[in-house]
Amino acid sequence: MGQLSHYFYELIHQNRLVHGYVFTGDDYESKEHVSTELIKALGCLNKDEVGHPCGVCEHCQKAQNHQLADVVSIQPDGQSIRVNQIRELKEWLSTSPIESNFKLAIIESAETMNPSSANALLTFLEEPVEGVYLVLYTQDKSNLLPTIQSRVQSVHFPRANVSERVAYYIETGVSEAHARIFAKMSSETAQRLVSDYEEADVTNWFKSLNYFYSTLAHGNLHAVILVQTQLKNSLSTQQALDGMDYLLILNHSMLRILSNTEVENLTQAYFINEVIKTKQPSLAHILELNDLILETKQRLQANVAPQLATERLAILASQ
Repeated sequence: MGQLSHYFYELIHQNRLVHGYVFTGDDYESKEHVSTELIKALGCLNKDEVGHPCGVCEHCQKAQNHQLADVVSIQPDGQSIRVNQIRELKEWLSTSPIESNFKLAIIESAETMNPSSANALLTFLEEPVEGVYLVLYTQDKSNLLPTIQSRVQSVHFPRANVSERVAYYIETGVSEAHARIFAKMSSETAQRLVSDYEEADVTNWFKSLNYFYSTLAHGNLHAVILVQTQLKNSLSTQQALDGMDYLLILNHSMLRILSNTEVENLTQAYFINEVIKTKQPSLAHILELNDLILETKQRLQANVAPQLATERLAILASQ
């Protein structure tokens, strides 16, 4: 993260910053950190002789706390970034800055822009405005329209190793037990959980999903009742998708234990072994369960109602 931050410090110091960037790779936390440092360097009035922001002035503090009026972040509305979001963004970018000499927009999950959204954004990239900057987040640049790819500079963020991610989450206030689980999740999922982190809430969520997983692994139709009771309050589309990611992690641990491969450092190993002690699932059932969870994710991404999609998973896993 430090090297990339210094790269942008130097670009700004030398007045070589371009108007559009795409941050690729899996390391969402590093993308956020470097974006924040970029924003600090754009507006800090107390930079040192090589362009490093001071980190303590009002601008730097507002940037750190995501409180700058001239910076906006766009996220998918449901499963996609819609054309009206891009139109509103373009209108916002066309107005003068309020408290800085620049405006900057971050578009997260930029690959979820539909063709209309992407084409609306393209008109801005074709005619950049002085002092206006755009940063796109996506895992792979090839997921963007070729016309957008050609108008932004790519900066790659390889994902940090597990121990580094665990340390990062602990620094943000996450318990060590939860940090170790977050580190196995996708970077964006983990960051979403960190942003609203309450230890007791996350503990209860994991407990509910653990119980649900145990019924799935045992092919118990009681899983359907759990969807309607214990999971009912955590079944927004995004929460359901995050839950499926966690179930896949549990299932991966189960697969490794049942197949006796690389059983060290497994997520929730004690819990998985307790599930096996109660009644050992067959390897064939766990492999089938993996496919069912992946299929449920696809249904959720296709806007199937979360409760219906999850109930379907419970029913099929019991057959």
